Amino acid sequence: MSYVLQCQRVNESLRNRVPVLNIHTSIPDKLMNKITTRARNILIHKKILSCEQLLEYDENGISNINGVGIKTVREIVNLKARIAEISINIAEHHKGAQGADTAGNDSLTPTHLKPSYPILKNSCLPDSLYSSLLSRTLPEILQTVSKQYAYSNNEPQSSISSLEIPQQDINRLRVIALFPDDQADVLFHVTVGYLLQSDISEEAFSCILNHLSSISGFTNRPEMTILVGALSDEPIFTGIPPIVIAELRLSQHSMGTAINGEVKTMIWENINLLSEKNIVARLGFSMQGLKTIWQVWLLKEQGLEVMETLSKGIPIEAYGNFEQLIDEFLRDLVKREREGRILKGRLGLLDGRKWTLEELGYREKITRERVRQIEKKYISKLKKPKALSRLDRFWHAVDDVLLSGGGVCCANEIANALGKRWGWQNLPSDGELASLVGLSPQYEVAWSPPIRIIMPKHQCVRCQSIRPELKRTVENQPDGVLPFDVATVKMMEFCRGKACCNRVYLIAQFSNGYLHFLDDAIEDILADEIALYTQYAWTLKYGKNGEKRTLLVETILYNTGRPMHFTEVFAEVNKDRPEHEKISERNIYAYIERSPDLLLWDRGTYIHRDHVSIPFSEITEIEHDIISRLGGDIPYLSVSGIFELYKNKLLKENIPSESALYSCLRESNNPALRYPDYPNVMRSGNVGQRLPLPLVLEKFVLEQEGVVKLEQIRKYAVEQLCTNEAVFMANHLPNTPNILRVSRGEYIHIQQIGLQKDKLNSIIEHLTTLLSSSSHISVIRLFSDKKITCKLLGIVSPMLLYSIIQFFYSEEYDLSGYPRIRLSGVTAESGRATGVATEVIKYILDKVEPCSFFELYHHFVDDLGYKQNWDIHLTKPTTICCGSTILGLGHV
Repeated sequence: MSYVLQCQRVNESLRNRVPVLNIHTSIPDKLMNKITTRARNILIHKKILSCEQLLEYDENGISNINGVGIKTVREIVNLKARIAEISINIAEHHKGAQGADTAGNDSLTPTHLKPSYPILKNSCLPDSLYSSLLSRTLPEILQTVSKQYAYSNNEPQSSISSLEIPQQDINRLRVIALFPDDQADVLFHVTVGYLLQSDISEEAFSCILNHLSSISGFTNRPEMTILVGALSDEPIFTGIPPIVIAELRLSQHSMGTAINGEVKTMIWENINLLSEKNIVARLGFSMQGLKTIWQVWLLKEQGLEVMETLSKGIPIEAYGNFEQLIDEFLRDLVKREREGRILKGRLGLLDGRKWTLEELGYREKITRERVRQIEKKYISKLKKPKALSRLDRFWHAVDDVLLSGGGVCCANEIANALGKRWGWQNLPSDGELASLVGLSPQYEVAWSPPIRIIMPKHQCVRCQSIRPELKRTVENQPDGVLPFDVATVKMMEFCRGKACCNRVYLIAQFSNGYLHFLDDAIEDILADEIALYTQYAWTLKYGKNGEKRTLLVETILYNTGRPMHFTEVFAEVNKDRPEHEKISERNIYAYIERSPDLLLWDRGTYIHRDHVSIPFSEITEIEHDIISRLGGDIPYLSVSGIFELYKNKLLKENIPSESALYSCLRESNNPALRYPDYPNVMRSGNVGQRLPLPLVLEKFVLEQEGVVKLEQIRKYAVEQLCTNEAVFMANHLPNTPNILRVSRGEYIHIQQIGLQKDKLNSIIEHLTTLLSSSSHISVIRLFSDKKITCKLLGIVSPMLLYSIIQFFYSEEYDLSGYPRIRLSGVTAESGRATGVATEVIKYILDKVEPCSFFELYHHFVDDLGYKQNWDIHLTKPTTICCGSTILGLGHV
């Protein structure tokens, strides 16, 4: 059956069953990108931007569009057929009918309202998928007698609810817009792939097949056989090279929980030979067999994505060892050998350690300032997406390790996994690997030992419920000791039992790094290299021995007579120790922190108190200043601002940093002050837990009872709380809760407006309508359209409206750059936030012909609502202005 006929069949069947609502599923970008720019522009010009809109057009309707040739018609018809074939989530098209049908059904919970089985993206797969049994209906696969299941008007027609399908599976069918009162035959007008999205049980699938067999005139279901040619005998993995299959096997998260262990083993052992016919022969025409076919296609989809990744960037030969990989990464960027050595030294990639500016300057015979300039120049280049994309294979491998370990791994765990993957004979040090990984904004590095790599957006990293559970598990151990291997098993059991942990199947085993990450977050437990401990158990194990080792660390710092980084202390402690007696960096760090004789002097740097000469006259002056500032409503001060005020005096007295100042203040031990946590200072009478600074700022804004100027907030934070101004602007102000932006430089607390979310319904409905015909819209247009409603609600400006939508609807909409609003999940092609300039340039480049200023003005100002000064953005080198006409360089 042709694509067009199948498209008509699915379209007509669904149109007859359920009324079409004003809800649109966007045409996938990967499908849109496969058609020519001319075909794409015609769809955009005619505002055919959703699957539903495209399915409404037949071939004659497409041919009647002005300016469409035969080739373009064929392209659009093929695009429409592909959308029909892959059954793109038609359930979204029928949410209204679904909600009406489920009314009054107490057993149906919200978790049933989304597909429970993953949907193939399909668009990156070869055309062979479109001849797969997943793209066919059951009557197209099985031997049926069409005359006998075409009911006459007088015959009673069975409904889905009459097929003895279990209630749980009835609810699952609702997810794909198949309801109990629908005629049972509608089950035979949807593709097998579409049916799989409901994840019904084997029992339900058997009921459906029994009904098909019965109405086809067969006495027993086994008489209904699979049609000759319905199952392809071509191996699904045709065209996937062995190196890609090896990468997939190393990716432990490639398969989900829908496939059991025996089937997974069967897949990997026969991956090159598996065809749909082969799988059905092994597992039968069952849900398990169909899911396995689906899973193998998903694996192929992943394989094609891996092929695309591996085709770019640094060649595979450079991954033979870590040093060679680094050299290849830097080769095109750093032209001079000396600058390459300097960059490696500052990144900790030279001789296994991080070099100071002075050491590199001495080695290369240049000043430390010149070293700093070279470092700054190249670090910014290394962090650019284009440079980082050359390591796509490396990032892919790091992601695999982190995803399978819970989102956090020790650097040595990642190094071991990568070494095994690529056959490295010599593994990089923790610092070397962490320095390279730290270049990417996708990861964070925890430098306190053991060094850990963190994937901040990972679900397990953000999970709060596992922390109290782990604490209870440690405390319930008879001896207060929970070995790491037992801890990982306990956590997996806990997570698998939680309904919200829907991606726990991606985790092979929680890593040691993840356990150390939890240890840092839980105050009442401690960890070494092998186990977690209660405070009491830790004291029993390390109390006496720990005191000796603390004394050893103190002696080293005393004998050195200068500040030392804890990594230097670690090297000195283990210099002459046999391998099995060496003390870890983490424990060295703990001994330093525990010692009252060692003072924090800079980031990670400590000094023995006997080598510190505290300038008490200056410290006393600073203490009096702090006490006077802490009067009134000031809860605490940051030593960062205090250091800046007295910097010149302190540097003369050899107090080099705010950390050193904090240590001196604590040593002075003024009874009127207390020091809860670095870098904060409070009055000693101010007991209780210190409020985070964003909450202090929120309280300040709320107490102003109205609109507050940014300068007022800045003065309060910087001049009164002595916060670092750069940190205040970058971190504290954006994270202040319940604060809305009224205009540039003006803020107000949400309580001062007294606005409830439901009052915004008419505004949000209008916003949804606007975004149904455009990927983005200006909040200025929305404010202008709903000006009366906004005024009645006390919304006085577009920026305030933007902040309110951001406050109430941050998950539904992307509000990453004022004044543009997008639907959440609609991102720029580059993967990063873009402004109006990029939107204008993209619009011009997508045009087949040059466009005039008038056309741009009409689109961006009249239609989308951007300000009239949008044309200032047309200064980028991607456009050329010719009189009143603008061309993209791609057209020249």
